[in-house]
Amino acid sequence: MYKRISFLVGVDGVIKGLGFLIIPVYLALMSKKEFGEFGYYSSAIGFLVPMVILGLYIPQIKEFSATKDSQKKKAIFSSTILTVSGFLVIFLVILSVTGFGQLLFGSFFGTQKHASGKYIAFVVLLYASTLNLILYAHAMSLQSGRALAWYNGFRFISANVASLSCIYIGVGFADTSLDRLIGAAIGETCFCCIALYWYARDYWTWKIDKEYLRGAIKVGLSITPGAVAALIGSMSDRYFLGTYHGMGQLAEYNLAVQFISPAQMIMTAAQTAWAPHVYSISGNRGAFNQSLNFMWKLLIAMTGIMLGIFILVLVAKKYQIVPSNYTDVEWLVPLLAISAIASALVHFPTNLLIRLNSAAYVSIISWCGALVTLVAGFFITRPFGYTGAALSAAVIQIGILFISWRITKHVGAF
Repeated sequence: MYKRISFLVGVDGVIKGLGFLIIPVYLALMSKKEFGEFGYYSSAIGFLVPMVILGLYIPQIKEFSATKDSQKKKAIFSSTILTVSGFLVIFLVILSVTGFGQLLFGSFFGTQKHASGKYIAFVVLLYASTLNLILYAHAMSLQSGRALAWYNGFRFISANVASLSCIYIGVGFADTSLDRLIGAAIGETCFCCIALYWYARDYWTWKIDKEYLRGAIKVGLSITPGAVAALIGSMSDRYFLGTYHGMGQLAEYNLAVQFISPAQMIMTAAQTAWAPHVYSISGNRGAFNQSLNFMWKLLIAMTGIMLGIFILVLVAKKYQIVPSNYTDVEWLVPLLAISAIASALVHFPTNLLIRLNSAAYVSIISWCGALVTLVAGFFITRPFGYTGAALSAAVIQIGILFISWRITKHVGAF
């Protein structure tokens, strides 16, 4: 397992390294305002996907990893992707036909320029990204390092080639946020079609296992409120920044978030191997001890990487690889790194709570964190901008991590 994690971290490290090389290209091609606007859309997609998927990717990983029956594995994958895709089509069509979706989109993002085109691209990107999460959960369940490396690498290439091509062609008539949004939608859709055929075709059937689906929905719906809370908590700071301080501050905040993405990279790689492993451990006490031990190792690794990134950002600012109008990004990086690391490590107690059939606690913790974040956004981010947002996020995420472990110890009687 640890070899697989090391392999995945190495592959993701190469991908993130390439991602860092591409960031200056986007900064050069996009204005600060449009870079911030796209980051707003992209962040929303990232938090909407776990919500609209109804939490079904969690039981998908858990049940797929626990069974040896190939027919059952097919039923799990097909039931999940057919249910989610069908639900999402109906949901998005209703929102679009009634005009309620466009109203929500315009009200939340404050989009004025090319609003219709951006809404369509956003909807397509949301749909494709949701299916890609199911495919990623499937790759995790297979516990194949090669499949996951292929998934991450090709998805990165597909999204960025399409995005840069659309910006270069200028399909949005000088609005690069629309160009990049269209490119991301095209890239995610193309990748979804290829991935679905390439390594999921052997698990595809047109049948839905109703018995499995009932149990999966029960688990998934208990987690979905947590996804809604994560959306509210994570997007509230961006809402207050964009509304009260403009897209310039939001662009700087989102750029700092991109720089600290290696914390998510490491956790994603670890979660990929760890989640199926922790569900398969024979005793709860052993699962708890192994999770705690592995968490400390990851904390040390992520802290070292964040220090290196901070130095790289300072060098990038000095040699103007990062444009000079991004004035405070180097100081936002260490503050946001604290919240990113704490947020990533919350996956460990979350896995244990799911294992203990206490997923409802995950939603309760998430909602408490979201409400505190919302209040902090109004009283701290609104008057103090991105510095206030970064400081409050660090304190809140550390608190959530501590409380999550305390509840896990209580539930499991560890």
